[in-house]
Amino acid sequence: MLTSSETLYLKAIYSLLEKGKIQILTNDISEITKTKPASVTDMLKKLNEKELIIYEKYHGCSLTEQGKKTAIQLVRNQKLWEIFLMEKLSFTEPEILNVITSFDSIQSEHVLHKMVTFLQNPKSDIYGNPLLNENGTPYTIEIISLENLPTHTTAKVTELKKDNPSFLKYMEKINIKIGCKIKIIEKIEYDNSFEILIHNSQKIIISLPIAQNIKVCEI
Repeated sequence: MLTSSETLYLKAIYSLLEKGKIQILTNDISEITKTKPASVTDMLKKLNEKELIIYEKYHGCSLTEQGKKTAIQLVRNQKLWEIFLMEKLSFTEPEILNVITSFDSIQSEHVLHKMVTFLQNPKSDIYGNPLLNENGTPYTIEIISLENLPTHTTAKVTELKKDNPSFLKYMEKINIKIGCKIKIIEKIEYDNSFEILIHNSQKIIISLPIAQNIKVCEI
């Protein structure tokens, strides 16, 4: 069983590798974890002893095969808990950020499998980004404009494309944001507008230009 600090560092190292960093240095990890370089060094030594990383003083570190497998499970586990908290318990994003590290201690593969089944094998996280499968490979998801979403198909908002303050302000007003669930109830032929359902509760009609600037993925 890993401590909360150990899981934090493993996920930090993995995130740096995913960003293309080849040599993971102490200062890189210090910046992500908001800890002093000396504390990072102490933790890297512990993870090295557990054979989760390969650490060499002044040369940084890398994940072992077991370390990579563990980090993938931790990242996947966190994303699944985020989905559960938002979709099933109606947590807001700030609330999730405040409590999510508490769930790092739940590292059971059995629990993770049950979570995947309960959430009906989600392919994207709360922001619409692809989730990792058990092998660490991101799921392939198709991002489309809301206008192209089939009627009565539930999707998740992945991007509000138009970089316009008035557009974003209107999105906030009608409660459309990254990660929210959305469904087209009817495509109105008369003026090419759309009747949509937001969060499975709020119905509203939007214009074609608005729909064209909302990117979604089916869930």
